[in-house]
Amino acid sequence: MSSDSGSSMVSSSSITSSYSTPSASCVAEDKSGYTSQEDGSEFIVLCNQGFQELHLAGSPIQLMNNNLEACTEQCAAAGTACAGVTFGFFGGEQQQCYLYTRMLASEAPAYPIVAAVRTSNFEGALGRRRILRNGGFDGALSPWTSGQTASGSEFTIKNNAANVVMLLTTRAANNGAAVVDSVTLEQQISDPADANVGYYTSLDITVTSDRPVECQINVRSVSSGESFFGLFVRNTVGPRTVYGSGTTQLPDVSTILMNVDCNGTRDVEVQLDNLGFWSFEPDNSGSGCDTSLLTNGNFDSSLSPWIPAQGGTSTSATWSVSDGQVIVRWAANTGINDAPATLTQSIDMPGSDTPYRITADLVFTIASGSCSVGFGTEIETLYFNGQTAQSGRVPITYDGISEIQARQFVISITCYSPTGGINSVGIDSIELVMNPGADCPASG
Repeated sequence: MSSDSGSSMVSSSSITSSYSTPSASCVAEDKSGYTSQEDGSEFIVLCNQGFQELHLAGSPIQLMNNNLEACTEQCAAAGTACAGVTFGFFGGEQQQCYLYTRMLASEAPAYPIVAAVRTSNFEGALGRRRILRNGGFDGALSPWTSGQTASGSEFTIKNNAANVVMLLTTRAANNGAAVVDSVTLEQQISDPADANVGYYTSLDITVTSDRPVECQINVRSVSSGESFFGLFVRNTVGPRTVYGSGTTQLPDVSTILMNVDCNGTRDVEVQLDNLGFWSFEPDNSGSGCDTSLLTNGNFDSSLSPWIPAQGGTSTSATWSVSDGQVIVRWAANTGINDAPATLTQSIDMPGSDTPYRITADLVFTIASGSCSVGFGTEIETLYFNGQTAQSGRVPITYDGISEIQARQFVISITCYSPTGGINSVGIDSIELVMNPGADCPASG
């Protein structure tokens, strides 16, 4: 395996005692490096950056020495199944240490915290491999290719960064309300990453508009649909560097796609720079042992053992299986209050705050109105994608915590078409994995 520490990687150092008590002013060592005394794993230290609550089972954990260094050493001891940590008071009176299955950026918290994001396995820089080319966009987009917005805009090079202007003003004026626009950047990987491989990613983001705007920025694998990075940005931001780390769950990471969706009433300029994506071999992660609780999540030629139902009042939904996909079609002029259609199968899902991961492929065909899909049990909602008003494929990778033991898994689909036309939702490759990335059981 070749090594490439990358231009945006940081030098390693020890975490000083100033991080024993996080404060809003922790600046001196923000983005500094830390090398574990446990095994040589490397981390980047970040001040007051938020991350989604994708915790390893057992978090928060008890520490003999209540400081960030001890917290980070616990992550190193867990191997690459631990993607990083956050440490702080989290609005309470006691300092706490949280270990993560994945580090996915979110909005900054209202209270001071400090994080350590994994950037390597025990081999350090020698075991880390850069799998993207020209993430700094030095003078040209190539080998990246750009999609186009609804108005024909695409990414170009500006100040050695990938830059696009999304022309929303005229469309919003004609529409009388905010409008959505999307654009993509894509790159083929010459040496693809496989499943159960550690990764670390970082990206500089700048969003500029003279009116309030909302943008969603994602980095994912085209072939597997797995998401590596996602950030929701409200109003203007930047330049801001965001980070992510974890372990790939699906094979064939051969094409990386950056997707930018913005919603607003005025033109939005988005600049992306210094995109780094590194991979490293797993150690003590055991992700290959992950097994879905669901049977026939690929819908191979039939629905069984899934049980379809149209709900209490609905007579509008019909079901079919085609090309390894279940398709739910709704009659024209379906009302917004029409009851959801459901697919149900029996499972044995533990509760007691057990981590879970849901992955699925959704394909929306929207003639008018919108459709939504939710995953849950007979007791609690596990994931809901919200109303989708545009046709297209939506890959889902979602981590959460199961609170209550359950015996049924339920897919709930709703559609309405106020101006006619037949809406449909295709569902494929759905998996429900408990304790994703947990250690393999001992053999024998």
